[in-house]
Amino acid sequence: MIPNEQGSAHRNGKDNEEGKDKGKDPGWSARSQLRRLTREAHGKVDSLPLLRGLMSRSVTVEDYRLALTGLYRVNALLCPVLDEGLGDHRHLSLRPTDLLRYLELDLNALGGDLSLPKGLETPTFSTADEALGAWYVLEGSALGGVTIARRLRRVLGGALPLAYFGQRASQRAAANDSARNSGEGDSPPCLAADRWSVFEAHLVDRLEEPATLEGALVGARASFAFVYRVIDGLAAGDSSRDG
Repeated sequence: MIPNEQGSAHRNGKDNEEGKDKGKDPGWSARSQLRRLTREAHGKVDSLPLLRGLMSRSVTVEDYRLALTGLYRVNALLCPVLDEGLGDHRHLSLRPTDLLRYLELDLNALGGDLSLPKGLETPTFSTADEALGAWYVLEGSALGGVTIARRLRRVLGGALPLAYFGQRASQRAAANDSARNSGEGDSPPCLAADRWSVFEAHLVDRLEEPATLEGALVGARASFAFVYRVIDGLAAGDSSRDG
């Protein structure tokens, strides 16, 4: 969802590799179908200037803060609904609220606004599979954060708070340090760097069921539409607040 990062990893040759290696696996085929069927909605979100601008050479701290604010609002409003609706998908070690905590850290460091807009209708999900599809969108939004963090550091400086976009790089470095200190060499257990892999493996496993794909598609489309409304409204200067 962020500057085509979710899609770009696949468009840089990954689709072809998956087609060769996973072509006979119904789960992988369905996952590719989910991505294909949400491509238009994904592209619409990617086109939002507030998100696309994060990779610009002229990005400012204010641009970054506003983008984080939009992502925070999306996660803060969707995560409670997902936590309630995920059903038997809850057994994963991951939680949607994990990403929300990173956003809170960054916004607090930047003096950002953690209030939420009034009157914004949050999607509801009638099945756990629909909730899974919506979660797919949130997890995809953080995919490729290392690339974005690198660009932001280059343009805005190394002191910029990057808990959300830099989480994979930071936790990978921490894992490397931990492994070296324990004498285990340079092959540490992956932490946030593997977050998408853990989620994707579960998604692929569940998408082997056609009904799950159908539900996930409904949830993903609703989630993309919600992301667009929230961030487009913020960019348009919607300053309405709760409380």
